[in-house]
Amino acid sequence: RREAFETCALSGEVLPLRPAPGVVVACGLGNLYLRDAVCLFLARTERFAPDVTDLAALTAKFGHIRALRDVFPLALEPNPRRAPAVDEDAPGRLAGAWRCPVSGVDTNGMHSFVALRPCGHVLRQSVAKEMARGRRSAASA
Repeated sequence: RREAFETCALSGEVLPLRPAPGVVVACGLGNLYLRDAVCLFLARTERFAPDVTDLAALTAKFGHIRALRDVFPLALEPNPRRAPAVDEDAPGRLAGAWRCPVSGVDTNGMHSFVALRPCGHVLRQSVAKEMARGRRSAASA
């Protein structure tokens, strides 16, 4: 699960720890992508997936993306505990790349996260549920 939060689903490239706005996008299925990889996929080039040369297989897996409107940019909160070190034994290496801006829980693969569309904020799933519950109770009061 953690790898899905740190690599592009199309290209397999590692996502930047501090991406510029619009660089990392998500689809409705929850996959994360580099926007450039999505553009290359939509142009039907094979540059982004050197290990996959079967266009039919790519279309079967990512065919739900037919245009850039099928993805939305993410607003990711960098995790200050994440060590940028290459050393696997470095303290902080196990911390996720990003964190929930409300709870501070990091994306280490142990918790579920959701991305809010259209704003793109990524929250821990339990926080999003609690916020939705609070909104319903306020509306009924």
